Amino acid sequence: MASTTIREQEEYQHIIQVWLGADNNVQLLLHGEYKTNLRGLRSVMRRPRLQQTTFVDDDGESKTLSEDQVDELKAIDSFWNYSQNWHGPPAVAGHVDITTTTREDFLTFIGHHDDLANNPVLPDTDLMIRAYEMRTRTQNNNNNNNNNNNNNNNRSRSNFPGSSRSATPPPTRHVIYLLSQFNKGKRPLSDYTQYLKSIKEWPEFDRQLNALAHTHGVDKVLDENY
Repeated sequence: MASTTIREQEEYQHIIQVWLGADNNVQLLLHGEYKTNLRGLRSVMRRPRLQQTTFVDDDGESKTLSEDQVDELKAIDSFWNYSQNWHGPPAVAGHVDITTTTREDFLTFIGHHDDLANNPVLPDTDLMIRAYEMRTRTQNNNNNNNNNNNNNNNRSRSNFPGSSRSATPPPTRHVIYLLSQFNKGKRPLSDYTQYLKSIKEWPEFDRQLNALAHTHGVDKVLDENY
């Protein structure tokens, strides 16, 4: 029970300090209502009239949260579900570690989903299974590539048992090494099966592409400034 309490407190602190950008108004509201844990946060963010909830600021004045602050609070569950959907089934893959996500991840998610208050992202078992299978297949492919490279290296050394290596390897070996490292990082094209049939499908296409690239660890290539 203790470990669960510690994990939940870490998740609560990460949401408050990172996802919400350490917003002082949100913390004032939560502390004013003694909602300083994950359960209390959920009770507040699911409140039907959250935009009308008042709190006392540092100057002693009664205030309400801004529209953006309310939207971010109401997006927390959806982003958590989204992260778990692309992580895998909890029974197999375990619970997603939300402390590895950033505020930029959170805001990007909100930017790609309209009206999360009325159309939240829900747990999707089918998507969890597909995401877990894709990640497992990618990891297996990478492990196979590593094993093949190790076997090739062993065979190369055994062919020249008496050879000695110079202190400064020729440039060609460095190029070959870089190429092998690149091949290790390649992702199977067969995983990218979604197609954009019309411009109306762009938001969903973009969401799936970014999510899949994120599971492969190559989402930076979609950043035009990368």
